[in-house]
Amino acid sequence: DRFVASKVRAGRAPNTINGYRHASARVKEKWGGWLAEMLTGDHLDQAYTEWLATGKRKGGRGRETETTDEGLSPRSVELIHVIVKAAYALELRRRDTTLRWNPAEDATPPTVGEQKRSWWTPEQVAQFLAYDAEHNDLPTGMVDMLADTGGRRGETVAVRWADLDLDAGTVTVTRQFVVNSDTNDVEVRATKRPRDKATISLHPATVGRLKRRR
Repeated sequence: DRFVASKVRAGRAPNTINGYRHASARVKEKWGGWLAEMLTGDHLDQAYTEWLATGKRKGGRGRETETTDEGLSPRSVELIHVIVKAAYALELRRRDTTLRWNPAEDATPPTVGEQKRSWWTPEQVAQFLAYDAEHNDLPTGMVDMLADTGGRRGETVAVRWADLDLDAGTVTVTRQFVVNSDTNDVEVRATKRPRDKATISLHPATVGRLKRRR
């Protein structure tokens, strides 16, 4: 709980905090009544094996979750390991701690393979642009900029005129709109994109549409 609270104070994104809370809830369900000194790497390894086999939950915000026969993904179990390790490391830095060792140092999290990702083909992008041109539902240039940059939806809609250099034909993406999963409010947050990769070239046709829109 102190670890999660420290991340809240540090201003981590709400969805990131929810990930910390979800992982810490798993740990507390399993060992919540234990003294912290009792947890060992063997306990963690055994739990990782169990979680990979069963215990996945289904349900969304506002709905009750139910446990299934499916296992957690290796990425989810790895996240629990990372948070246990970080929480113990935080506690070990306290001057008044009675801890002497981080049990996660002795545990082995599952190997996480390459994450599944998919990208649209050029043909799919063309179909998307053609649909927008026919229906004209979105502001001029917005869909084109989305296709040009490959940005997330929240990044694209957060772009301001000050972020665009239409003479140079570039956009600088440094912020995004995100939904706070606790309140459903839309918040502005900085992107994780490195600053030296934040400026992206736009297609001349996109620049032309943005100029007309302005």
